Amino acid sequence: MPQQIRLIYILYIIGAFVWLVLLVGVILAYIEKGKETESVLLSHLRRQIHIFWVHLISAIVGAMVLIVLIVVAFLITAVGVASSAAEGDPTTIATMGTIVSGLLMIVYGLSLIIYVIVASVKGLKRLDAREFMHF
Repeated sequence: MPQQIRLIYILYIIGAFVWLVLLVGVILAYIEKGKETESVLLSHLRRQIHIFWVHLISAIVGAMVLIVLIVVAFLITAVGVASSAAEGDPTTIATMGTIVSGLLMIVYGLSLIIYVIVASVKGLKRLDAREFMHF
């Protein structure tokens, strides 16, 4: 059974870059969770499922924030171009806002990737030591 859990951690590490692989990993974690009775291994499966849901919810929230920022930048541009009496160039302000929000989202996305990788590597180490996984 530890081999399946190890495989799921490896899938998670790959899945940090290819989301479909992460989805396969969580499906396997749910399947293995139904079969597992040993509490140490069960704690790893629960942690793997937790990692997936934290990643998914964070990604959805991040995408929603990005959409809001892009809409705001578009509205600033549209209103500014229509009035064109503003002191600053609204197109430049909106472009800078879009660039900054894009950079923030890249950092946010990288932090999600790092989260999945670090959590999976820590899980692999604890699995090898037969230690419980804590949240």
